[in-house]
Amino acid sequence: MAELKAGQYDAAADPQWLRNRQMVAAIAEAARRENKKRAAEEAEELELSSQPRAKLSKDDMLAQYPSIPLSEYAPDGDHLAINTDFPGLRAIHKDPWIFLVPDLLTRDECEKLMAKAGPHFQPSWYSNDHRTSTECRIARKETQGIQGRYSKLLNMPVENMEAAKVSRYRKGQYSRTTSTRSPALTFWRTVSRRCSCTSTTVDAAGRHAFSRCHRRAP
Repeated sequence: MAELKAGQYDAAADPQWLRNRQMVAAIAEAARRENKKRAAEEAEELELSSQPRAKLSKDDMLAQYPSIPLSEYAPDGDHLAINTDFPGLRAIHKDPWIFLVPDLLTRDECEKLMAKAGPHFQPSWYSNDHRTSTECRIARKETQGIQGRYSKLLNMPVENMEAAKVSRYRKGQYSRTTSTRSPALTFWRTVSRRCSCTSTTVDAAGRHAFSRCHRRAP
């Protein structure tokens, strides 16, 4: 064994129980920092979502966002590729990529979905401090046209999709930050994607807030 000079410390000489304790302490500290960061992100998102929204025309609403050339978009190998030829597709943010598709659903389709879901709303399956909304899944046979449209946009077979979900948020209800940073979700990050449709015609309707890139969907 090499002789240590004055002031040197041989970490390998520590007993295993001490190294284990140090490792646990380091993991706990990393978790505390992550939770603190996530709490700050959630607070920022709630603040953004609670801000009053001025009534704007669709064109004025879309004018709030940048328009990134779709030619700059390329699959990164970690996420499934979106169909850049889909009519109306617009990129408003990259890293991560966020897209808008105005009028993906017609007004008539939205009203029919809300009417269908109305009598059947149940607390969201993840209903706790994270999400306080209610929701309803619509039978696939009743949304074939809509999901066929999603399939073209997302480059995803309809049979790989979940049933369409209608979510309802009453005043004061919310969904906190959705994160896929958990190691347990690493696999799903590479195979899943989300298509969210938000009404812009309902007074005081909510919106999606992307706190880490400071963007809100109209």
